[in-house]
Amino acid sequence: MSAAAKKREYNRVRRKCMKHGIDIIKKGEHKNYRGVELIKNGQVLISQYAENIRPLDIDWAEIDEQLERWAS
Repeated sequence: MSAAAKKREYNRVRRKCMKHGIDIIKKGEHKNYRGVELIKNGQVLISQYAENIRPLDIDWAEIDEQLERWAS
């Protein structure tokens, strides 16, 4: 996925999270994230974690699909 497509998907997820009051928590250092969690009222709704030593390649399109299922 190109950088422009990732940014487009991230912005889509960010807007939905702002609309529904969901916090996006990224764990790790910038450009070396180990995990990402979407949290609402203290509960983790959606999460992705790195499975090995390499940084997590966050799949924002998958998170967007999961948000769609959650919101409906």
